[in-house]
Amino acid sequence: MPRDGTIVGFEAFFSNAVAVTLTSPATVLASLYVSESPDSNVFNLLLGPGNPLTPAFNGLVTVGATGYGSVNTGLAVSRGQRILVVFTVEGTTATLTGLAIA
Repeated sequence: MPRDGTIVGFEAFFSNAVAVTLTSPATVLASLYVSESPDSNVFNLLLGPGNPLTPAFNGLVTVGATGYGSVNTGLAVSRGQRILVVFTVEGTTATLTGLAIA
């Protein structure tokens, strides 16, 4: 972060790139982590366990299928902290491959 501030909202988007058939519903989650200090490789969960993207994926997930999530946050961050976004899939053992943006 270039200066102290507040993250007032968090939006995340996923677009599927490889068709797959799921045997159970899958939800893509986006979580925010923040570094302990500017020179640390240790990140702590800031927002999570995850911002669920909707809709959940189920059955045949075609190329171009998308999920989106938005949440108001009000999270304080300090100058020099680094922010990491982690995307995970919950509810299936299958792999979703695609573009994830936050």
